[in-house]
Parts: sequence; C-alpha cells; structure tokens
Amino acid sequence: KVITKDDIELAQEKLQEELENQAKAGIARALPDGFIFEKDAISFDSFEPSCFQKQGDQVDEFNCYGKMKASGLGFKQTELDNLVDNFLRKSIGVNKDYSVDSLSVKTFSKSGLSKGGSASLGLEIKADIFEGISEQAFASRIKGAKKSEVTNIIKQEFPQISRVQVKVWPFWMSKIPKDLSKIKVQLQNN
Repeated sequence: KVITKDDIELAQEKLQEELENQAKAGIARALPDGFIFEKDAISFDSFEPSCFQKQGDQVDEFNCYGKMKASGLGFKQTELDNLVDNFLRKSIGVNKDYSVDSLSVKTFSKSGLSKGGSASLGLEIKADIFEGISEQAFASRIKGAKKSEVTNIIKQEFPQISRVQVKVWPFWMSKIPKDLSKIKVQLQNN
C-alpha cells in the first residue's frame, strides 16, 4: 500500500487521542491520596508526532510515535466536601438540613485549563433537604410524656425522624422527666 497524506493525518489523530487518554490516566495515578481532578480540565500542549515512513512510501504497515505535554488541575476531596457542605448550609437556611446519604456531587469543566493554570469548574449538587429539628423543641415536646407514647409523638410531629431509641434512667421510670435539664436528646443524620 502506498501511504497517503490522509493515512498519515488519520494515524496522527489516533496517536494524539491515545496520548491524551494515557496522559489522563497518568495524571490520575500521579495524584496524591485524597486528591481528585476533573478529566475535562486538562491542557494538552506541544503534540509532536513523527512517523517512520513518509507520504508516497510503499509499505505493508507504518508506525508513528509522538510526545505531548499535559497539565491538569487537581484538588483535595476534603476541600470539595467542605465547599459543598458550606454552600448547602448557606443555601437551605438555618432551620433545614440535608441528608448526607442522599448527597450527590458531580464536577464538570466549564472551561479548559488556561496557560496560567486556572480553570472554571461547575458543580451539580443534589441532596434530600428536610426541616431541621431543634433539640430544645424536641425535648420540650416529649417532657412529661409516658415512655410508651414517645415513639408515637415523634412519628406524628417529627416525620423526618426514621428511628427512635428511648432510654430512661433509672430504668423503672415510666415517664420522661418534666425538667428539661434532665432530658438528653441526641439527633443523628443517617
């Protein structure tokens, strides 16, 4: 087969694509533990392809090689987590909370990596949001109630609570104390 200009251009395009994929994988492997990067926020520079054969040569197959410089933008996962948490807390207000288990965060590149090393990243954040519960209001509502009634009160008035555990001390007491200072409430997000 005689090598054409189109053959060389196609080989160089495939070579560039393969080098970009290898560079992305290499950057991901080189990141320290706890760091992530947006695969679309990588800058590829100085692609230098070279083929052993030239246009017009007659060969059964031909080979090309090349080199390329790649730069990427990485960041700590914990910093992203803190950013998302702060954003959500400011967005939903004081009397609401979100379920960490339902939290979904996707990053995407809004612009490629600039020569100066900056990029615009977007975040898509999804989470189940619910009314927050004041421990003081919660304790006020159950004070003086029978231990056996607490679960029903909670299910009716605090539907966002999925699991209830009531402990009374000493164990023989059948009512929640009326004194708020003697009631300890622990709320957990699960």
